[in-house]
Amino acid sequence: MKHLITTTLLSLIAAHASAQQERPLAIRNARILTLAGEPIESGTVLIQDGRIKAVGAKVKIPAGAEVVDADGGTVMPGLVSAWSQAGLSGTRRTAPADQFHGRFRVRSTRQSSPVSKAGSKVSDSLYARQDVFGELLAAGVTTLAIAPMGLGFPGQAARVALDKETADGFVLDDDTYLVIGCAPNSSVKKAIKSALDAGKKALDDRNKPKEEPKQPDKSESAKKPTDSKPSDESGDKPKKGDEPKPEPKPGDEPKPEPKPEPKPKPEPGEKPKPNGKPASDDKKPADKKPEKKKDPNAEAIADLLEGKRSAMLVVSTSQELAHYVEAIDDYEFAVTLVAPNDNAFGGSLWLEPEAVSEVGARILIEPELRTPHYTRVLHDPGAELRKAGIEVGYLVGDTRFEVRDLFYKLMELVRHGADADTVLRGVTSIPAAMLGVEKDVGTVEKGKRANLLLFSGDPLAPTSRLVTVFYDGQPVGKEAAR
Repeated sequence: MKHLITTTLLSLIAAHASAQQERPLAIRNARILTLAGEPIESGTVLIQDGRIKAVGAKVKIPAGAEVVDADGGTVMPGLVSAWSQAGLSGTRRTAPADQFHGRFRVRSTRQSSPVSKAGSKVSDSLYARQDVFGELLAAGVTTLAIAPMGLGFPGQAARVALDKETADGFVLDDDTYLVIGCAPNSSVKKAIKSALDAGKKALDDRNKPKEEPKQPDKSESAKKPTDSKPSDESGDKPKKGDEPKPEPKPGDEPKPEPKPEPKPKPEPGEKPKPNGKPASDDKKPADKKPEKKKDPNAEAIADLLEGKRSAMLVVSTSQELAHYVEAIDDYEFAVTLVAPNDNAFGGSLWLEPEAVSEVGARILIEPELRTPHYTRVLHDPGAELRKAGIEVGYLVGDTRFEVRDLFYKLMELVRHGADADTVLRGVTSIPAAMLGVEKDVGTVEKGKRANLLLFSGDPLAPTSRLVTVFYDGQPVGKEAAR
């Protein structure tokens, strides 16, 4: 009886938890920045099972739904960080202490020897239970891709779930894109070219038709000819023993039968076979050639050359970009550029948009105003790149401090003349497309994951604050910082 009561209680608890998960949630009385069209000045977002079920100005809220009153606040998609080193060794938990040139921060970069580890995965070195992931989620980052650092082919990036504290379900995609790091020196060029050549050879071997094993010839001409024997008039073959024996002629004496030769003794170590022949006389079947072990690094680059994998090229100057173009030679494959720094002494990329567009049609840059070398006039690098038809996304940051400053930097771009929706797409829908998850996140549309941010006002207003983060439809808030 006690066991029956316990089982019943557990069943009721499970049913109640399931009902809670299926209970819809509605965010009403909100200005909705869908970033897929025009803003909805006063509307409702209906969420169920972690997805957006409906969005619009006249959405009917079902009975029993949990209601969140935005009180005139703004709802927008969660931030998408397409290139980050969060969670890797050395991630800062305090305010960043990078170097500054005037008013501009320059990210510290670690120079290293070029490597060819295209088959390695950064997910193998990630630990889920780190404070930084919860802090980023509480700051508004709902999609995060972590990339390995290094020159050459340092490995493959991974997309992770920010609400997981264990390894189960933490890595959503362990081969999000391949990282290529370039520097203006011959050793890096040589390493990239050598790795591409190995990938091309692996691709050729993959596409080479397999040789079929030779089948034995079973035609009549291949059969061993047999001795023909005389037959009688009826066509019947004479039976064995019926043939007439020839009569002996005078003078012919029967020859003695030859004595059998003694069988050779088997040498030590050889075991005689049943037919008396030593084991060494038997013909051994030809051994099959062992299959050549595939190089995972070359196979990953072969996928890139075949168009099955995407890549992100990390370059910060036009000099590095020129070295990369020389390294790839005649190889053609699509890449997204990442410019974590803007080094005017090596040539700013945004001042040479035509060279950038010849390599890739998308780029991730810092959301900051810049000045050309030896001038004091502020320019918007994103605007200059967009004029050349390049799609511009922005780096979000690796820590909660950088994410906190992100909206201030975006606000500066808007004050300088950039369109507000354009810069907000640079941290939502555009990086989502770079990661290949634009059908799932990046905009506020029906059917997409309910990764949303609720602000008290306009996200780019100086007095606005982040009220709630919704991750898969569940409110996160500040309790996510663990």
